[in-house]
Amino acid sequence: MERTHVLVCAGTGCTSSKSLELVKRFEEAIRMKDLQSEIKVVKTGCFGLCQKGPIVAIHPDKVFYSHVTLGDVDEIVNEHLYKGRPVKRLEITD
Repeated sequence: MERTHVLVCAGTGCTSSKSLELVKRFEEAIRMKDLQSEIKVVKTGCFGLCQKGPIVAIHPDKVFYSHVTLGDVDEIVNEHLYKGRPVKRLEITD
């Protein structure tokens, strides 16, 4: 089974929108669900979607989330990473 990666943009635009705080919150939420052996959180460079940041991508699912806030992290972890159901309201579809 391929390991899941939560890719959090650490480009200038996203970091100014608190993406580094998202990294910490994802790590905490994943640990609370005891999923740290299956899911890794990774800071990345810019995705080129600065106007939609902070951006979070889930690999290998090829799902991109936009305008992610600290309040969205638990929902993404519980619904997408734990139950396998992407959070449609945050997805970038175009």
